[in-house]
Amino acid sequence: MKKPLSFWFCVVLLSFVVVPRQPVYSQRHEPRRAYVEDQILVKFKANSEPIADAEQFADEVFRTRGARAEALSPRARGGSVRLVHLNGQLSVEEAVRRAKADPRVEYAEPDYIVQASETIPNDVYFSQMWGLSNTGCFFCDQPTANIDAPRAWDITTGSDDVVAVVLDTGVDIGHEDLAPNIWVNPNETPGNGIDDDGNGFVDDVNGWNFIDSNNDVFKSSNEDFHGTHVAGSIGAVGDNGKGVTGVAWHVKLMSLKFLGGPKGKGSTGNAVRGINYAISQRNQGVNIRTINASWGGPGDSQSLRDAIAAAGEAGILFVCAAGNSGNDVDETPEFPSGFGALPTCLSVAAMNQADGLADFSNFGHSTVGVGAPGQSILSTFPRNQFLPMGGYGALSGTSMSTPYVTGIAVLLWSHEPSLTPADVKQRRSCRRPPTRAGQTRMTL
Repeated sequence: MKKPLSFWFCVVLLSFVVVPRQPVYSQRHEPRRAYVEDQILVKFKANSEPIADAEQFADEVFRTRGARAEALSPRARGGSVRLVHLNGQLSVEEAVRRAKADPRVEYAEPDYIVQASETIPNDVYFSQMWGLSNTGCFFCDQPTANIDAPRAWDITTGSDDVVAVVLDTGVDIGHEDLAPNIWVNPNETPGNGIDDDGNGFVDDVNGWNFIDSNNDVFKSSNEDFHGTHVAGSIGAVGDNGKGVTGVAWHVKLMSLKFLGGPKGKGSTGNAVRGINYAISQRNQGVNIRTINASWGGPGDSQSLRDAIAAAGEAGILFVCAAGNSGNDVDETPEFPSGFGALPTCLSVAAMNQADGLADFSNFGHSTVGVGAPGQSILSTFPRNQFLPMGGYGALSGTSMSTPYVTGIAVLLWSHEPSLTPADVKQRRSCRRPPTRAGQTRMTL
């Protein structure tokens, strides 16, 4: 007989977010000059002799006195670039025009200003997503209480080759902010009623529903909002001008539904089925790198532990929620977070906006490996009759912190495909003393 395995929904807030649609830009727009005033860069042709005397330089190139040329290399020769100080005699635009007109000049240009880059998406609600970046966040004042995602996005925003599994309730695969990132089985022909890839599942195009034993991974907005919210935190499409952004803008999300009903319950047996399905797909060439498990219960199941270990051996990291009982799970274990000592199982606690452990979050020095934002996390909600394209809402819990870590894992594998699950688990940083949970905070 299968024992029910309950999972943790939010503990603080369950509501649609109603916020003004403030403009957010792909780069920070600040009043600034595009180039340095009163100087330009000039390169003479290799076969010409640069003019050393400032007065002669001004007379011959700019037809005015007062300009001064400075070599950018201590051993500058003909053909080297010179920084020209205009000393208020000409505008930058006019100086460039006159220099380009001189036949001895190869090119002339303004001395452009550059700055450290930070990739900011144009998604409507990004400024309210404090867990990704606090910039523009209206309800938090801790500049470090986030995963610093824009810094990582300067390097990578993910990869369409990396697949993340949402082992949860179903996922709304038609949501406007999720649909482009939903996994499609490359070895299955949709709707032909045939098990084309021979894995025992007919028409498993986007994943599988282990409760109803069919390919319907989304049943209703009431039943499948949890998995949809989790999926959005991992991989809602970034920089598309809509809704929210996931930690990974580019990823493929596989929905394996094993939780359902009004209370979001499922069986350990079906959880194991889902993990085994993921392993099978990876063995068939699907690049599954991580499973997100935002659920748990008190049962210490050897079959679940063995399945998680098998996934790790297949190259899949299992990222799971620590739980929302406020307990030390080293002493009062819950599972699968209690398997956090496995080298390829990473248990995640929830952090609040003040960069501390959320009061509801479980913790544990031995079993909980990392903390991530988990309080009032804005993400995707399923479509309904009032929101035909999909909605957005905030939830709290370790269920919400877990997909942030899963998204980070996707980014790591997008940038460094050769990493093992154990390697990714160890990619953690700590900017402050450990909390009572004794764990570090995962950042990018």
